[in-house]
Amino acid sequence: MQSLKNHKKPVNTTFGVILFFSFWAGLILAGFSITLYEATFIPFYVAVIIYIGPALLLTPLVLKMLFRERPRYVVVKCFMIAIGNVAGMGGILLYTFMAVNFYNVDDSAVTTQKVPIVARGFNKYKTSTVPYVVVKYKNLSKEFQCPYDYSPVYEFHELQVTVNRGYFGFDVVKKEEFLK
Repeated sequence: MQSLKNHKKPVNTTFGVILFFSFWAGLILAGFSITLYEATFIPFYVAVIIYIGPALLLTPLVLKMLFRERPRYVVVKCFMIAIGNVAGMGGILLYTFMAVNFYNVDDSAVTTQKVPIVARGFNKYKTSTVPYVVVKYKNLSKEFQCPYDYSPVYEFHELQVTVNRGYFGFDVVKKEEFLK
C-alpha cells in the first residue's frame, strides 16, 4: 500500500497540447497576416497592440490553469508561457482581425486617390535589389514594393491607389499604379 504523501496526482496534458498547437498555428498565421498588413492602411501600433495585448492579459489565467500550486522557477515559467501566448494567441487574433478587415470590404465605398511619394529606396536581398516607394496617406506612411521592371524608381512622383473601406474602418488597397 502506498502512503498518501508519496501519491502524485495524475497530470492532465490536454491543456499543454492545446497550447502547443496554438503556438505553431499562431506563428504560421502571423506570417500570413504580414501579407494582409502590407495591403492595408493600418497603423503599426494597432497591429502590435492586437498581437501582444490580449496574450499578456491572459498569461496569469493560463498560469493558474497549468499550475495549481506555486511552481518552482516561477519567473522562468511565467516568461516562457508569456512568449508562447504572444506567439500563439497573438498570431491567431492578429490574423483574424486582419482577415476580417481585408476580406469583408464595403464594395460600394471604392475610392481612387493620387498620393504623393515621399521617399524612395532599394531593399537589398541576397540575390537581388527591389525598389520601393513610401507614400503618405491620411497621415500614415506606407511602403510599396515596385515591380522588378520598375527599376527607374526615381521617375515616379505619385502613386494612384484604389482603396475599399475595410470592415473595421481601415482602408484596403485593391490596386496601385505608379504615375510620373
